[in-house]
Amino acid sequence: MIKVAIISHEPESTVALLDWLADISVSIVMPSTIDTTVQQALAKNPDIIIIEQNLEPVDSDILCHLLYKQEPKAQSIILTNEAPTFEMLKNTGFSVRGYITREQRSCLAKAVRVIHGGEAWLPRTIVTEMLNRFAEKNVDSNEPQLKLVN
Repeated sequence: MIKVAIISHEPESTVALLDWLADISVSIVMPSTIDTTVQQALAKNPDIIIIEQNLEPVDSDILCHLLYKQEPKAQSIILTNEAPTFEMLKNTGFSVRGYITREQRSCLAKAVRVIHGGEAWLPRTIVTEMLNRFAEKNVDSNEPQLKLVN
């Protein structure tokens, strides 16, 4: 059973996408202060935490980062209305494991299973940018480079 906590002011549509599945149990956390929201979410002992991006007054990026710091095994997905970017990922401290855009909402159950299985649900453009930045950093550093041998 995959335990999912949804942090949202209006969780009904998200719950409807998951609640009917036999292998997923869903609980809801209504956001209030950041500390209370973190405590309530982690009290659900979730495997996956789905965070609505616009959670006023709670900042979803900070929330994602704090949840990860307190319970790294609970993986987060952010529901967003915009195309995710590398900067968005960076703002979470690289702690989010997936982004679901409005167009992808029907894929939420698949994303939950993929992330629960140890993978990420990120656009390829973000993965490419991460690899490019990592490669650039390695080229610019004084660290030994890979050496090919016969």
